[in-house]
Amino acid sequence: RQHLLNNYTAIRTAFEVERSGQPATAEQRELLEKFSGFGGLKCVLRPVEKDEDKDNWPESEKDLFALTRALYSMVRELSGSEEEYKRYADGIRSNILSAFYTPPEITGAIESAIRNAGIKINTFLDPSAGIGEFADAFGSKQDMSVTAFEIDPLTSKILSALHPDKEIIAEGFEKLPKEYENRFDVVSSNIPFGDYAVFDPAFRKDKVLLNASKAIHTYFFLKAVDAAREGGLIAFITSQGLMDSPKNGEVRRRLMETCDLVSAVRLPGNLFAENAGTAVGSDLIILQKNTAKTGLDAREEAFAGSRSFSNGINVNNYYQDFHHIILTHPKVGKNPYGQPAMEFYHDGKTEDIALELTDKLNRDFSLFMNNDLYHKHQRQPDDINLSPENSNKAEQEPYLSLYDLFGIPDEERTQIDEKQRRKITDTISNDDNKPTFEELDDPMATVIMTKNPRVYSGIVEPFYKKNTLVTDKGQIGYIGYRKETGKKENTVMFNPVDVLASQIFRIRDYIPLRDAFLQLYGFESSYEQESESLRLG
Repeated sequence: RQHLLNNYTAIRTAFEVERSGQPATAEQRELLEKFSGFGGLKCVLRPVEKDEDKDNWPESEKDLFALTRALYSMVRELSGSEEEYKRYADGIRSNILSAFYTPPEITGAIESAIRNAGIKINTFLDPSAGIGEFADAFGSKQDMSVTAFEIDPLTSKILSALHPDKEIIAEGFEKLPKEYENRFDVVSSNIPFGDYAVFDPAFRKDKVLLNASKAIHTYFFLKAVDAAREGGLIAFITSQGLMDSPKNGEVRRRLMETCDLVSAVRLPGNLFAENAGTAVGSDLIILQKNTAKTGLDAREEAFAGSRSFSNGINVNNYYQDFHHIILTHPKVGKNPYGQPAMEFYHDGKTEDIALELTDKLNRDFSLFMNNDLYHKHQRQPDDINLSPENSNKAEQEPYLSLYDLFGIPDEERTQIDEKQRRKITDTISNDDNKPTFEELDDPMATVIMTKNPRVYSGIVEPFYKKNTLVTDKGQIGYIGYRKETGKKENTVMFNPVDVLASQIFRIRDYIPLRDAFLQLYGFESSYEQESESLRLG
């Protein structure tokens, strides 16, 4: 309840500061700084328009009904129009997905490790700023130019009230102006995560970029490589799925091909529990942009790959032991998608976690940070002003097909031969790099589905042509035909494709709907009469 009340007060205060035209007072700043987003506050998704809406709320949340209703009423009252109110309300609801703000002890540990390495920062970018925790940590210690993106309209209003001297861009990171590419000494943030796409025309150049844009956390990493200048640093806190998931192997390899790995540290899941309402597994990954590199070292090869245990748990090959994991005890749990995952917890205070993080970062910076590369390409800060006419103009969004929405890459749409595809993941399998994680017996073990073509086991409808999207034994794939020697008819084959887990149910719902329509169309166009049974399903 206090979490929600603090947010209510901070939003009202931000409107007051904006309308006064004056800088926030010390008292107002104190109220603004208590804003912590709506991560984990499911109550903001529930209806509040009528008194009787409360009857449909879960019993555990009914005490938040009045305050949630007051929140939306206050925002509507202070909005300039109904359209503006809807934009704010949509922002509140979408905020619960990934608005997990970072404790100042952690941002302070990241900043101090970079500063202790002898790094002077002239230009700093936070592409998902929240209320400016990273800008506060870095900007308070050095004189630098700070640019911050924040897509949520209410959060950006609070950010602007707290940081009137910073360049605040109330847009998503995909609106990064072209002139801001290859510019920043340091790009650092606690980035959003999730399998929802970012539509950036610049990321349609190749398969890796296109696939990365279908999950916001992978998109942010490759977009940050564009924003950082040569030798500059990227320091992101992100979901541990980026490192562990085999589906992200191609993104990790692209990162290792364009950046040097300075450090990666797995943070305890309970670090964000107070704000998120649940354990959130996360990694701090620090990279140094180096597009001239000619190969990967052993650490970087490990980072690019991952391994799977018999119980379905995936772990990045970089984590061969617990040296880069902050924990007091591990256990088997689930990731945000309900899949088996290792969870790491720390029984100490946030200060204790920050101290361990500082020690690990200081060691890695002393070993793997290339100061010569950093200083060689550093430029003095210059004044770049974004005008509304050119900085926030959105490029025309590309046409999206059902294949785009379902996350199926171009190669699989055009049926490029499997041999021509680049392998997505690379793993280290020699004896010198055997995993030291102990495999855990767990009832949540999953069956790994084959990616090899097989004979289609379903009913072949008359309208099924080559490349028709279908399901077979729970997998998503497309129809193909194989010529058999001595047979008149071709064998109908099923060709599996990789699909984001979050999209599988959507595709499974789509296919029977498509089939029902085509069956109805085929019958009525052939017999020129209505089919009541097909129309009624």
